[in-house]
Amino acid sequence: MDCDYCCVTRFHGFKHRLRPIGDVIRDIKATGSRFIGFADDNVIGHKGHARELFKAIQPLDVRWMGQTTMYMADDEDLLNTAVKSGMRLAWIGIESIRPSNLEEVHRKINQVDEFERRIKAFRDRGVLVATNLMFGFDDETEEHYEETFNFLTRNRVFPFLWMLTPAPGTALFERFDKEGRLLHKDWSRYNAYEMVFKPKNFSPEKVDDMFWELGRRLFSFKENFRRSFSLMRMNNLKEDFFIRSGEFMIGTAVGRAARERWPTTW
Repeated sequence: MDCDYCCVTRFHGFKHRLRPIGDVIRDIKATGSRFIGFADDNVIGHKGHARELFKAIQPLDVRWMGQTTMYMADDEDLLNTAVKSGMRLAWIGIESIRPSNLEEVHRKINQVDEFERRIKAFRDRGVLVATNLMFGFDDETEEHYEETFNFLTRNRVFPFLWMLTPAPGTALFERFDKEGRLLHKDWSRYNAYEMVFKPKNFSPEKVDDMFWELGRRLFSFKENFRRSFSLMRMNNLKEDFFIRSGEFMIGTAVGRAARERWPTTW
């Protein structure tokens, strides 16, 4: 997979690099913490290796988060093994809920019609789902922002909102540069929080306004509370309350950043 906007493959190529499981276990123990985050772009990129890793983690009694794909929900044994090993947050790249937007940037892996079923598979097992979503696509309309709001509130997904940003070296940058759509090449502003190219249907300022208004609505006190405390299991109440309280506090900080249009804690 090589989406037009993706800079990861430009830096690292298309090869999966696997660390010895013993080394990973050693590093987890060395942190002295029960709360672990895996930095891999896709923790199940190699399913066989991931399955063995999850089994090795189980005796450590840790709680961990990691980036993965929706397809993890289709492998019930792998998902159950991950949850048993302590997975409590799955960070998934939905990118957009509109197929036309995904097609525009050659994001071929996502299947929009399967999003809700797969999200439910994670949530049914007590896993908080966080997702990346991008805005500024050529096929975007004002209705798209309302559809996204409804999708996220309905599924209680914790959103990370980004502006579509043509990073230098990517196919998207090359296309926009050739089309004369780049507004500037001030790399300090290529931060995924402001428009740096000319959108097709709106002015850059209009996209900025719709983006921040969506963030303000999603991270209001009401939506933060509903999203954070909707997944509380009586048989795991203490742990769930601790994790959801953390989600609520982060959401509160993000809401403040959205209101101020400055993502200092986003």
